[in-house]
Amino acid sequence: MPEISIIVPVYNTEKWLRRCVDSILAQTFKDFELLLIDDGSTDNSGTICDEYVGKDPRVRVFHKSNGGVSSARNLGLNNVRGKYIAFCDSDDWVENNYLSVLSDNDKCCYTVVIERHALNEQRKIISKSIEESAVIILKYFCPYFQTPYNKLFLNSIIQEGNIRFDEAFRVGEDILFNIQYIQNIRFDSEVEEAGIVAITDNLYHYNTANPNSLTKKADLFPEGWVIRIYHEILKLSGKFGKGMMLIYYRLSSWTFNDIINIRLCDKKTTKQKSLTLYKWVNHPAYSPLFKRKFGEGSYIRQIIFNVCVMFRHPGLMYFVFYKINKL
Repeated sequence: MPEISIIVPVYNTEKWLRRCVDSILAQTFKDFELLLIDDGSTDNSGTICDEYVGKDPRVRVFHKSNGGVSSARNLGLNNVRGKYIAFCDSDDWVENNYLSVLSDNDKCCYTVVIERHALNEQRKIISKSIEESAVIILKYFCPYFQTPYNKLFLNSIIQEGNIRFDEAFRVGEDILFNIQYIQNIRFDSEVEEAGIVAITDNLYHYNTANPNSLTKKADLFPEGWVIRIYHEILKLSGKFGKGMMLIYYRLSSWTFNDIINIRLCDKKTTKQKSLTLYKWVNHPAYSPLFKRKFGEGSYIRQIIFNVCVMFRHPGLMYFVFYKINKL
């Protein structure tokens, strides 16, 4: 049984696929299997995948009809043999010590690779405390909550919890997967493989040049997704208690930031953006998410402030705060 299984969903990425696969096969850590899931590619991607089967016995290829990135990843999850699972997009690539660094931290059930952050001089944080883990999730995990790559998952947690990507959603399925995984983490000091590790090494290269990427297409979040996310986040409150306030605030901020990114991607005036922002803050599907309170005070102003500062829209911030004060 290999130590790590790497799942790579593939769809029409012949331009970048070899770079991705070669970067994985060049790993200094050798005990892994590579699952290439051809999701009904119409270019030469499927043929390229088959070429690697003859070159390296660690490569396994699965061909399927096109069903989307979630179905491709799920097919991989149904066939993995490794103790740990990692994901990589077929148009991205990794450093040759990617798996080596991850495997060095194999006493955790969730490894989060963090880029451009400092963790003092120790390079990693290991936590088995629920309270400490909530803080770590907030600071190091939430900013990368919307992707499955740059993380190392414990296979037993995924299989025992029957965690899969929801194929009903074309966007946001990564977040649901990550939330459900956290729900199944065993934060128990008596369990050896428990806790969270965060590392700062820059190991994963994200390709933004592919407009047809399986995971990089900007699409609208359906209302059903928002409600689903809301309830999944609330389930975490039973595990993290007061620390959930921090996680909830961060996820709320991120979700709203993403709404702004997707729905306001075209050029509009500040007034138009302000009206749209105000509309979605008060939308029936989003309103509970942003108006829920933990202890004293509402976090809606902090969320809006965070969004406005991030997008550097002082006029937008003024307009929204003016409207919020009338709520």
